[in-house]
Amino acid sequence: MTQWTIDSLEDTHQVAVAFSADLKAGDVICLFGEMGAGKTTFVSSLVAGLGSEDWVSSPTFSLVQEYQGRLPVRHLDLYRLQGSELGLMDIDRYLDFPQGVIVIEWPDQLGQRLSDRWIKLSIEVLDGDCRRITRLI
Repeated sequence: MTQWTIDSLEDTHQVAVAFSADLKAGDVICLFGEMGAGKTTFVSSLVAGLGSEDWVSSPTFSLVQEYQGRLPVRHLDLYRLQGSELGLMDIDRYLDFPQGVIVIEWPDQLGQRLSDRWIKLSIEVLDGDCRRITRLI
């Protein structure tokens, strides 16, 4: 298990950019953490690390955003969805993105669709701006 303890937005940026260096097409990253933990901030830095200059926003209301870079990124936020709604939006077509990287906030909403092969990161609020990012096995 790999862990990073970060004390600032700059630390978050550095960890996410370093993490992005090892990503390859077809990778799926699941971000777990409470509201306000910094999931979208992490995604923003990850997208920048993949060479995109796009402004990253939380796709809570649009559900999916895509960004272009060295590898394209498909960013999903499933916070507002329930199991039956995933079927209505045909979630499986969004999870098929072999040419890029998928990042999913609130992946627990996927239930049985959550794959053991995906990269799972937990972002935990410790205090103020301090966070612990853990790569789960």
